[in-house]
Amino acid sequence: MKEVLEITDIGKRKENQDNKIVDSKNGIYLLADGMGGEKAGGLCSLVTNQIMYKHLLELKDSLNSNRLRKELIQQRIENKLKETNDIVSYAGKSETVLKWGTTIDCCFLHEDKAYIAHSGDSIIYHINLLYSGSLKKLTKPHVSNDFGLYNMAKKEREIILSFEPLTNYVGCGDGFYTDFLSMDFNESDILLMATDGLSKTVTEFEIKKMIMKNEDPKGNENFENNLAKDLLELSKNPKEMVGLYESASKKGYNIDISRGIGDNTTMIIIYGGK
Repeated sequence: MKEVLEITDIGKRKENQDNKIVDSKNGIYLLADGMGGEKAGGLCSLVTNQIMYKHLLELKDSLNSNRLRKELIQQRIENKLKETNDIVSYAGKSETVLKWGTTIDCCFLHEDKAYIAHSGDSIIYHINLLYSGSLKKLTKPHVSNDFGLYNMAKKEREIILSFEPLTNYVGCGDGFYTDFLSMDFNESDILLMATDGLSKTVTEFEIKKMIMKNEDPKGNENFENNLAKDLLELSKNPKEMVGLYESASKKGYNIDISRGIGDNTTMIIIYGGK
């Protein structure tokens, strides 16, 4: 099974609306962040993950029994996510869970490949240890129109966009869509899935530096403390990100890092190899 680190923290919120499922035996990793301002966001992220987990278990069984060709993995995952959105959107019309919603990120591993589906504003990073720990963001936030921000520095622009309203998420109705990609996933690869409690408070450079400092979990019983918990601690006490918020605020954008500190934060860190 893959080496996997996982952690979740309620932060300063009254409820942890993040939900994760980690099944390394079947190569299934799910991360959902319930809509903080919506009713029953925590319930929505839980239900969404449970529905998708069932679908991905069925997908794994179909592949293992040769009832489905691997060329159809993307189509199957995208179809099941759409079905899940239809269910959640319909249920969201009731008075009990009116306007509930959740982000969703799926990572499905099969035969040394990673299949990734994304809707919302959580983040997935890919780190390749062969290229000096090169770090690449695989996802982008599905937020309202970002017109007018292209003349800003990339880091400042990403911070501002992270506070824009979501336009695509499970439960949003007919306009739901999924960003999908597949990639080779070998011993030199690491995937970090994280809710926006991390991406709003920790820079990509800081993430890369911490991962490279602790790149091999094997035989290190304190590894989770050295990485996942240290990343969580940095999200509670930001360093480099403070200056970026101050720079954006001086340009007239009403954002403050205190809005990111203390949010629910959840991470799944997946290492390549057998």
